[in-house]
Amino acid sequence: MDDKSTHLEKTQHAWDNGAMKEVKLFSEEEILDITTCKRRTQLQRRRLADRWCLALCLPPLVACGWAVRSLLLNGGRLWKIAILLLLGLSLLWAALRATWALYVIHRIHQLRFQPAKAERYSMRLDSIVARRSSYYRFVLSLSSRRR
Repeated sequence: MDDKSTHLEKTQHAWDNGAMKEVKLFSEEEILDITTCKRRTQLQRRRLADRWCLALCLPPLVACGWAVRSLLLNGGRLWKIAILLLLGLSLLWAALRATWALYVIHRIHQLRFQPAKAERYSMRLDSIVARRSSYYRFVLSLSSRRR
């Protein structure tokens, strides 16, 4: 309670000194410009990035599957099959992660008018984003050490 009274006193003192009167308020046009911006929201950008990731992972994944099948039928070498399987598994992993993120974003959008239910999915999306950002920081720190 003491913090509130101290904060109120400081605010009253700043108002009396005229510091608050110098603060420029937004005009209606500026508020309209801010709220009707043409930029995509962060959620829309994440959705677009995951869609591109999924779209770019699926064709090489199908090609890897086809190549492994043809190598198995034609008696290919084991190391060629192993390399293709590793590539295919990494592409599958990336595609599954992008699909999961798209599903979570879709559920958040579906439950946007039910915040109690959407909170669970937003927490999952936060953990996905945190995991990705830690991975990106790790990769970027490795590339900066090599220089």
